[in-house]
Parts: sequence; structure tokens; C-alpha cells
Amino acid sequence: MEPTTGTVWKHPNMRFAYVAQHAFHHIEQHLDKTPNQYIQWRYATGEDRENLVKVNRVVTAEEAAAMEKLVLHDGVKKQVDKLLSRCARASHCRFRV
Repeated sequence: MEPTTGTVWKHPNMRFAYVAQHAFHHIEQHLDKTPNQYIQWRYATGEDRENLVKVNRVVTAEEAAAMEKLVLHDGVKKQVDKLLSRCARASHCRFRV
């Protein structure tokens, strides 16, 4: 679609950001911020602060107890050493170990 009237001016230092709806699972911590303020806070250091929170997440007591159990995998009993990521689904959770 081509504009028929008006002018478009873009600042040479303009930054544009897109935040997917599912990315706002911590929205209750940012209710006092505008979308612009949230983006500035999230990337102010050059790192993604939301991802840093994930990296520093503490293993819960329930997860620690589950990690201590031996699990049969490919015919071999193994114990989980470390959780690398979590993925919550509607009826279950998946973990990358």
C-alpha cells in the first residue's frame, strides 16, 4: 500500500522492537511501565534481562526431588545432573537436561 498524502520522516537512530504476546508472562512486574519503557528497561544493558532471569532461575524443591530419582533412558538408569530449560504446556512440563 502506497501513501497518497502526508510525509514520512524516520529518525536515523530509530529503533523498532516487537514483543510477542507470549513474552509477557512476567507482565505483573511491569504494569507501571509503558511498552517503550519496558523495552528500554529490558535491553538497557545490551542483554535481554528477561533471559537473564531465566538463566538465574533456582531449582525448586519439587524439581530437585525429581532430579534425584533414577530414570530409565534407552535401557540405562540415569540421574539428571542439571536442568537446561523448561517448557510448560497445558497438561505437562518438559525439561531439557
